[in-house]
Amino acid sequence: MKDGDNIYNVDVSFVIKNRDSGNVEEQLPYKFYEFSDITLPYNFQKIANYVIAVETRVNGDPKYQANPLVTDFDISVKDPNDILSDNPPLTGGVGVGLAIAVIASILYLKKKRSSKGRPEESSLQ
Repeated sequence: MKDGDNIYNVDVSFVIKNRDSGNVEEQLPYKFYEFSDITLPYNFQKIANYVIAVETRVNGDPKYQANPLVTDFDISVKDPNDILSDNPPLTGGVGVGLAIAVIASILYLKKKRSSKGRPEESSLQ
């Protein structure tokens, strides 16, 4: 892209690899796009680290028609049901909240026990 403008009439291919094993998980052949603002919906089948290689050939540009522009993006796929593992502030918040609840419970029990040992005050009428 030049000055934030789209590149028009491009052929784009995607290669999705498992970053740890190097195995190609998916290879999507070149497809024509009128401009370079592209969204690729894809459902990952495994929780893993991936590299997505994007190869772009620019139609009408002999340099990039023969030698495509290539860039890689790293993506980590996490378990959508495991919200605590990759969210330290949330994990810390839960831990602090639990600690406050435990301390409050201990103080309440101590207060309750100490009030049992005191003689009750009677009021005269």
